Amino acid sequence: MASGAPLSDMDRTPWLLSLNQVIKRWIDTNQSGILSCSALKKSYRQLLIRGENKYVQDTPEEVLIIYLKGEKETIRERMASRRGHYMPAALIQSQFDTLEEPDKEEHAIQVDIEQTMENIIKYIVSYLK
Repeated sequence: MASGAPLSDMDRTPWLLSLNQVIKRWIDTNQSGILSCSALKKSYRQLLIRGENKYVQDTPEEVLIIYLKGEKETIRERMASRRGHYMPAALIQSQFDTLEEPDKEEHAIQVDIEQTMENIIKYIVSYLK
């Protein structure tokens, strides 16, 4: 991505599977955690949550996907204000082209990024209670 080329599914798979191990460890040890990842496709989120176990159909109740939804221009503006970010703003369109919004099977909530950070956090915390 830093080179200006989007990652392929093959590039992402080892990383997603390693993050799946982190999630599994949290569940197995009854720990809470927050993992941030732009899992744009449903198949990426399935790898994150289920790993390579094709027999698990639903997202475990212990895992909540928080989909931070925003307009392309808002995201472009925020990226332009960042310093030293690895992903060039030129890749934003490819990210939107790849995006598959979470569906009802995925135990996800949608949060509008136009809100203040404080309101976003309040909403998520109130959902978790």
